[in-house]
Amino acid sequence: MDKNKLKKAYIGNCLTAALALFAAAWMFTGFSFSRAAVALSARRWGMLRYYTVDSNILMGLSAAVTACAQRAVLSGRRASLPTAVRVLKLAGVTAVTLTMLVTVFFLAPTSLLGFSSLFRGSNLYMHCVIPLLSIFVFLFWERDGDIPRRYSACAVVSVAVYAAFYIANCALHLTDGAVSRYYDWYGSAAGGLVKGCLLVLPLLLLCTYGIGLLLWRLNRGGRA
Repeated sequence: MDKNKLKKAYIGNCLTAALALFAAAWMFTGFSFSRAAVALSARRWGMLRYYTVDSNILMGLSAAVTACAQRAVLSGRRASLPTAVRVLKLAGVTAVTLTMLVTVFFLAPTSLLGFSSLFRGSNLYMHCVIPLLSIFVFLFWERDGDIPRRYSACAVVSVAVYAAFYIANCALHLTDGAVSRYYDWYGSAAGGLVKGCLLVLPLLLLCTYGIGLLLWRLNRGGRA
């Protein structure tokens, strides 16, 4: 195990966890440095309805847990990182990677407030800084152990849980077959709840699995 890379990964994970906490606290307070409109943002506990926030919290937790395990290895109390810790890290990185890609290629280009509205305030960290930092650390400094391929599917769990919550929330607020944008904040059910479930959800889960599998393979240096 390369101790130099392990030290860099440890620092990177500590920074990731700190940034995730900072970004979540920032959005929680609703503080803003300017009057420019910020898309998909909410104050206090209302922020948890967004997958952006949930995925970054998951990333922050996985980075913190990984940092603790890496510290144990560096101090000689452990020989290597537990598989469960590495799988949790893969799930966290996959979640924020999905968040970044959906934002860049779908949410930002279609935002009525403009592309940059998704990259202001705390969203800049959640949609860009934290995902990029997490990917870099995972792919360049954390190749110290193999994650069994069967565990790569765990990367889909966070999206599946969130999708179940989102669909249930929309179903509970149906009015004449339509869902108010207040409860359908991503617009997934704009064409109908059933259509959204049958088309959007499977595609999202498939994309998430593909992202997780790609990150898993790249983490192994391209080896299958």
